[in-house]
Amino acid sequence: MAVNHGPATKSYRGWLLAGASALLLSVLLLEAGAPWLGVPLLVVALYCGRRWQQGQHARLEPGDLTLSLSPDPGALQGDVAGCLQSDNPILREGQLYFRLRCIRVQERYRGQVIEHRKQVCWQGSQPAFIDPESPGEEVRLYFQFSPPAGLAPTENKPELRETVWQHYHYWELTLSGVVASLPLSPQHFRPRVSPGEARAGHPLPEAYQVQAASKEAPDAEMPQALWQRLALVETDDGLSLQDGPPPRGAAAAWALAGAGVWWLFTSLWLAAPVLLWALWLAGRNGQVLLRPGHVMVIRQWFGRGIYARNAPLTEMAQLQLAPRLLPPLFSGGEPRYRLRLLAQGKQVLLMRDLRSQQEGEQLCRYLRVALQLT
Repeated sequence: MAVNHGPATKSYRGWLLAGASALLLSVLLLEAGAPWLGVPLLVVALYCGRRWQQGQHARLEPGDLTLSLSPDPGALQGDVAGCLQSDNPILREGQLYFRLRCIRVQERYRGQVIEHRKQVCWQGSQPAFIDPESPGEEVRLYFQFSPPAGLAPTENKPELRETVWQHYHYWELTLSGVVASLPLSPQHFRPRVSPGEARAGHPLPEAYQVQAASKEAPDAEMPQALWQRLALVETDDGLSLQDGPPPRGAAAAWALAGAGVWWLFTSLWLAAPVLLWALWLAGRNGQVLLRPGHVMVIRQWFGRGIYARNAPLTEMAQLQLAPRLLPPLFSGGEPRYRLRLLAQGKQVLLMRDLRSQQEGEQLCRYLRVALQLT
C-alpha cells in the first residue's frame, strides 16, 4: 500500500505552509508595532487557511454512472454481477473498489418523526475490474459477487405505522476508491436481488473472481464502553472511528493559565510558544475513515481538519500494535498504545492513544474482519 501524495495533495499543503508563514510574520510585525504590515499579512494568512481547508474535503466526482446487472435481477444462490459505465476516462487511473451489502431496515412513526434502524446482514468487497477493451473514452467497471445462501432478497418498503416497527431488506452496491490523489466521492446503487441460481452472463477473469466463501460482515466484538469511546459508526461509506485527544486536559489548562500570566509580566514573544503548545494539546484529535480499498486519517484541532492522509487498502495490509512512550504526567503511569496500518513498507497511524494492550487487541480483531484483511 502506497500513501498517495499526488499533485492535488501537495498544492493544498502549499496553501498550509504559506498561511502558517504569513501568520507568523503578521504576529512578529504586530508585536514590533507595525500594524500597517501585520494586518494585511493576517488577511493573507486567513485566505490561505481557507483555501487549505477547502482542500481537506476535496473529492472527485465520477460523473454519470449507468448500472447494468447480469443476471438481472441478481440471484441469491447465484451471482450478483454486472458493470458500471462511465464517460470519465480518468477512472481508468484509479484504484477502485466495489462493496455489496445486504441491509435490514426498521422504521416506525413516533409523533411527527420517522425513526430508522439499520443492520448490515452481510457485506463483501472486491477491486473493480476495469475493462481494457472499453471503446473510446467509455470506462466499464465490472463486479461479480456470490453472496451466501440464506440472505433476504430485495423487499418493498412497507407502509409505516405509529409506534410499530416495520422492517424490510434492500441491497446496496457502493463504488469507492482513490483517483488522481483524491478520494472518489462514494457512489451508491440499489440493485434488485431475488431468489435464484442464475450466474453471471460474462464471468470475470479468474484473477478477479470473488472468493466462494465470502466473509461475513463484522459484528460488535468490542465492549460497549470502548465502542462508545471510539465513537465507532458504520456509515454508508464504511467505518468511522474517533481517535480522541490524550488525557492532557489538566496539563493544557495549567499551560494556558501559565501562558496568560507570563504574557502579563513579560511579552508575547515568550508567551506565544507556550500558548500555542497548550492550545495544541487541548484541541487535537483524529478521525479515521475506513472504506473498502481506501483509508483516510484526518488529524483535527478543535473539530477542524488540519491535514489528511489517503492510502489505498489491500487485503495484504497488516495492523501493528506498539506501546507508546509517554511521560507519567501525560499517561497517568500506564502505558499507551499506537495502532498502525502497514503494507508494502509504508505505514499510516490509525490510533495514537489506546489505553491498554487488551483494548488494542480487541480493536485489531474487529478491524481485521471489517476490512477483510488476511
